This record gives sequence, C-alpha cells and structure tokens, in this order.
Amino acid sequence: GRAINHHDGRLKSKKVHFIEKQLLTGCAITSLQEVHGNEFDLQLLAQRFEATHLAFSSAIEEPASHRAPGGLITFISRHWAHGASVTTEVLVPGRILLIQIQWEEKTLNYFNIHNHEISSSQLKALKQRITLLAHDA
Repeated sequence: GRAINHHDGRLKSKKVHFIEKQLLTGCAITSLQEVHGNEFDLQLLAQRFEATHLAFSSAIEEPASHRAPGGLITFISRHWAHGASVTTEVLVPGRILLIQIQWEEKTLNYFNIHNHEISSSQLKALKQRITLLAHDA
C-alpha cells in the first residue's frame, strides 16, 4: 500500500506502526517513496521517529490539493550515523533526494529515487551528478 499520509486516520496509523515495527527496526537507512504528503505532513512523520532516526524528505507541492502526489522520506538510524554530519540536496522535488553522510574519513552519497514522471533531462542531470560524485571519491 502506498500513501502513508492517508486521509483515513486509522489506516495512516496502521501504516506508521508498520514503518516503526517492520521497516526501521534493525536498518541503518530506510527510504520510502509515494508517501503522499506536503512538507508539513512529512515533518510530522519525521517527528514521530526523531528519538531514534534522522529523517530527510522532499515533497511535491500541489497548491490546489491538500494531498500532494509522490514524495520521499529517508530515515537514518541515529545510532548508525553517530558522529557523522549529514547534508541533503533535493535534485527533483518529491522524486530525487541526495543525502550525503560524512564521517571523518569517508562520505556516503545516498540517493532516494522514485523514477515516476522523471524527464529524460532530469535523468541526464542525475547521471552527471552521480558521475561527478564518483569522480570526487
């Protein structure tokens, strides 16, 4: 099932419980796509897990609708990322999010990508970005 930010509160609660018990437990990084929420919705979801996980998100803003399409969120275990600095860059809103996790001696470049409705020019820019990051490594 898609749409974590479901309009039915009971169904949304069930999905959030599933995330907590099944997806985040024991994982260093968990990425979700099609969360269907605006930035405020995604921040509320992030707050639910802030004691144990860092959360980074990107939404597609739809001014005419209260329920945004697409949307990404990535949870990173605070225990796993201890001592790291984390930066993010939205490459395509609600579709491609780059998360850079840097420790003293190494950097992990992590992408959360949902390829639905990504244009060929956006894919080309993504490929160039990946190539640049690989070259700099």
